[in-house]
Amino acid sequence: MRKERAKLKQINLKLQNNQIDLENKRVGLAFKATAALNVFETNMLQIRLYRQTVNDYSSLLDGEIQLFNRGESSLLKSILEK
Repeated sequence: MRKERAKLKQINLKLQNNQIDLENKRVGLAFKATAALNVFETNMLQIRLYRQTVNDYSSLLDGEIQLFNRGESSLLKSILEK
């Protein structure tokens, strides 16, 4: 009877160990998924910022071209004179 109880206790300990390992893997996967989502969101934010920056510089260039066409652009004149 003692052997059976010891065997049962050993089986229960192995089961608990397996459950703990499984929980650790779940937590690890959840952490990796959250980290990947954070990286994705950060990249999307950077893309939006870069697009806005490109649009802003494009607007500045358009304005500078208009000034140049009217003879008022000191920036483009200085570049073309070099």
